[in-house]
Amino acid sequence: MLSAVLKLALLLILLSGGGLALLRAQPNPDAARLALLTPPPGCAVPCWQGIQVGITEADTALRLLENHAWVDRVIAEPDLIIWRWNGTQPALIDGAHDGLLRVNRRGVVTQLRIQTRIAFGSLWPLLPPPSEVTLVRTMSRYSAHQILTYSELGLYLVHSHRCPAGPDDLWTGTVTIGMGTVWLSDSLNGRPFNIYGEPGWWRDLRACRRAAPPR
Repeated sequence: MLSAVLKLALLLILLSGGGLALLRAQPNPDAARLALLTPPPGCAVPCWQGIQVGITEADTALRLLENHAWVDRVIAEPDLIIWRWNGTQPALIDGAHDGLLRVNRRGVVTQLRIQTRIAFGSLWPLLPPPSEVTLVRTMSRYSAHQILTYSELGLYLVHSHRCPAGPDDLWTGTVTIGMGTVWLSDSLNGRPFNIYGEPGWWRDLRACRRAAPPR
């Protein structure tokens, strides 16, 4: 009997302030995902770690990366800056893939790309509807990638999947964070794919193309 009373008392303690505090102390995966997409205070979007795409000059970006706690090595070329992660970056960043900046002829950063471990399905309910979606088909036609633009966040997400697509492609495939311009090949080969506000959008995604409107 005493043992049952003690167990009940422990349960009540856990459900009280002490238990709630313990729950609050647990890491919030949604907050971590959003934090990776949120610019630091005082840096207007599009911005990542103080690098403001479209404004920051290459020399400044290079200096920021060389002194960054997450960066192991920086490789600079006239139109490209690549960096390798040192293992201390957030777990949501895929350290096996280098980060990338593109630089224009005026020496200004015009594009940023970072590969993540974040599943597209885990971000979908956290973000507003994309302001624009582009679908890019590969030459093989067996795969494609979507570029989902979020103008108010100053970024886009690149999400690759098979064709025809299955539910696992949509929800478990990881995304690349992009800011600024897109690859020229994507710009030339992409087609508008703003399907997500329409009924039956899954049919278009599965087929990797927009269905012809009914006559």
